[in-house]
Amino acid sequence: MLDRSKQPRRRVELRIIIHDYSHAINSVPVRNHWAVAKPIGADKKRTNSNLPEALGAELTRQRSQRQWSQQQLAEKLGYDVSYIGQIERGEKSPTLRTLMDLARVFDLKLSALIRAAESKIEIPAKSTHI
Repeated sequence: MLDRSKQPRRRVELRIIIHDYSHAINSVPVRNHWAVAKPIGADKKRTNSNLPEALGAELTRQRSQRQWSQQQLAEKLGYDVSYIGQIERGEKSPTLRTLMDLARVFDLKLSALIRAAESKIEIPAKSTHI
């Protein structure tokens, strides 16, 4: 066994360096700052060429009109926030039960929610070339 009483004690120095990044935060555009919500669809035009996309756009409109985040909507419904995002982007087609839950939380009839989504579908004009 080693006799530590005869060994010289080593001195350990701990240095803490605190960087001040406040100047960097002020140089970032406000819309990219983590604490400022970016307006929905601010950076791209949303097209609704089919019912899932149109339904997603209507759900996003209903949610943002109430100033709810996707997280808040997911908690009200008991769904995962990623699922809400997929529905809003038109990547997932919700079941009838999910549609009924969404209509209920927005205090709408299911038929009114579907009708509003249908009115958002953009049908391209047919070409009249002969």
